Amino acid sequence: MKHRIILLAIAALAAFKAAAARPRLVVNIVVGSMRAEALGRYAGNYGEGGLRRLLDGGTVFADSRYDYQQTTTPVSLATTGAMPSTHGVIGARWRDYVENDAVELIAGRKGPGPYNLIAPTLAEALLQHEPGAKAVSVATEAMSAVIMAGHSGEAFWLDSARCGWETSPYYAPEVPEWVARSNRERYNLSYITPEWRTLYEKGRYLNTRNCDIVLTGKSRKDNDDPGEGRLKLTSDYDKMLYTPAGNTAVLGYLPFLLVVSLFTGALTGFVSALLLRAISHVKLSH
Repeated sequence: MKHRIILLAIAALAAFKAAAARPRLVVNIVVGSMRAEALGRYAGNYGEGGLRRLLDGGTVFADSRYDYQQTTTPVSLATTGAMPSTHGVIGARWRDYVENDAVELIAGRKGPGPYNLIAPTLAEALLQHEPGAKAVSVATEAMSAVIMAGHSGEAFWLDSARCGWETSPYYAPEVPEWVARSNRERYNLSYITPEWRTLYEKGRYLNTRNCDIVLTGKSRKDNDDPGEGRLKLTSDYDKMLYTPAGNTAVLGYLPFLLVVSLFTGALTGFVSALLLRAISHVKLSH
């Protein structure tokens, strides 16, 4: 009995130490429009890292679900643990039937911000309970970045005019200098290429709705010959949003945010990133 008590005490001590260990960095990656079953369905084409590593070495919650019907982008991004009727994010826009006004979710006098978000997000909870922590949210468009960040921390998204990273006065008067320098160089435009080709042969894809992506120009020939997978996008911002370039820009921005979070004295770093859609196995073609 004595030996048993000692073993239980050792086990309890080990559990306490494991629970007390705090991670230096938490990365939250959200893939919009990607259903949960897609993880297993397309697993045959995964490489050794990436999603394969998460599936094999991580924890997979196979029976998780939203407890409400409307799982649109802003609603499902509110990491509050509350229902939409409680956290306030019920859509991108709606009609206030009391005042008879149209309500924009993130519109306000200080630029994009969580004006209608009521409950605290996961990032806010970390900043509240972990003094010295740092939370950053990044997405290709403002709504996703704002809803993931909440009322505190930092949020960045693509500027629709020049495709650089920007924030709003709600979070900060201006972007940090290292971000401004990248914007002046217009580095994000380097992710836009004329074509994206599938990585594998077409027969390896279970989803038959796959094709190469070819950006068309303004010539008459491009207008007359749309072709499979051709996209007529006139602005650089549209090219970032509707091709893999936007996801590449977000993923390219992440390492810099991770470095800043870890080496600026933050005790714990929390970085959220939204990828626009489930685009996989695509490579650049020059």
